[in-house]
Amino acid sequence: MDWELSNGQKTYESYCSAADKPLIIGDIKIQCYVLEDETRVLSQRGMTAGIGLNPDAGFRMPHFLASRTIKPFVSNELMPALKYPILFQNPSGGGHVYGYPATILPEICKVILNTRQAGALNKQQKTLANRCEALHKILDKFLRNDQAKWAKRREAA
Repeated sequence: MDWELSNGQKTYESYCSAADKPLIIGDIKIQCYVLEDETRVLSQRGMTAGIGLNPDAGFRMPHFLASRTIKPFVSNELMPALKYPILFQNPSGGGHVYGYPATILPEICKVILNTRQAGALNKQQKTLANRCEALHKILDKFLRNDQAKWAKRREAA
């Protein structure tokens, strides 16, 4: 079931919550959810904290990636996903949560790593790149295995 808020934004229902089982990547914990349409979503705050930014500034992720030095490395598909996060009902109560499709976390890491490789990061951003490097290595391995399992399940169906 999905709802529409007074501003016209669609809200989805989630049936699986991260309250007791966050996504753990190395030593990083990110709140994750599964929506009614099976979309895997990472909370906006969790993903922001996951790459090393202030979690209270989750809404600033598009601004960060649109900065002069980083923007040239951002794909045309990534920015809209960040500008228009998914709004969904927290299954544990407490109202609505903003989130991003889980699939964009590796893309964000790749953007930051490519920016570092080009020598365009400042000192503070280089710290984020180190964290993104660790995330990207683990995610790449996990997603390859996860997608392979998903493909096998779909073929069997």
